[in-house]
Amino acid sequence: MKIIVAVLLCLLPTNIVRWIFLLFNSKKYKIERGCHIGFSFVFVDKLLMRSSANIGHLNYINTKSLNMLGGAKIGSLNYCKGLFYVKMAQNSRMNHTNKVSKSGRSYRISTLFLGKNVNLNVGQVLDMTDDITILDNTVLAGMETHIWTHSFYVSKSSGDVARIDKSVNIGRNCYIGSRCTILPGIRISDGVTVGAQVCVSKDLEQSGLYVSQPFRFLSFDSDEKISSLGTPIHENIYRIER
Repeated sequence: MKIIVAVLLCLLPTNIVRWIFLLFNSKKYKIERGCHIGFSFVFVDKLLMRSSANIGHLNYINTKSLNMLGGAKIGSLNYCKGLFYVKMAQNSRMNHTNKVSKSGRSYRISTLFLGKNVNLNVGQVLDMTDDITILDNTVLAGMETHIWTHSFYVSKSSGDVARIDKSVNIGRNCYIGSRCTILPGIRISDGVTVGAQVCVSKDLEQSGLYVSQPFRFLSFDSDEKISSLGTPIHENIYRIER
């Protein structure tokens, strides 16, 4: 059944596929009006797309389920494969060339949850060995941030290997800069800004700005900074002259 659905979604217009699902009264596959799926391969056991959810071209999605609420969007050239659920809240976005995958040795079904207005920008790598939760209005900006949910201990005497799986939780209104590495088990509180190329190896419990070289905390109030910028040149765009 999953293969048949994938072929239909890839080759037929979305509205026709939606009517086919309605005709057969499918409980596992539902696409609402206003949704669109481009030329993409979508192999899932369960699909739910609410109003205006959108999947672009040349994506490969092979997961247990895909649940996209109103306005959620998957761009193009994304790779999602493994034994996990994908849940995207209203207006969340997975833009382009992101890789979301899982270790081959799986003992449980994990979950990727993207809250409202979450934005995964370009070329991010998410390891779905365990759960990843990213809450409302958080941005993985720039390119090539890695989020890991498993690591290994290697015995120094026998060479035996132990894998450790830990979920990652990122709060609301956070900004993660380019090429960061977030290690297994990390929890990032609301209102945190992480500078580019930071290795986040401990929980970030206090709202503010964290940068590396060396890794340290800087007191930072984003609302105060925004209010000091003056008048935007266009909507929420500001130009700072030197």
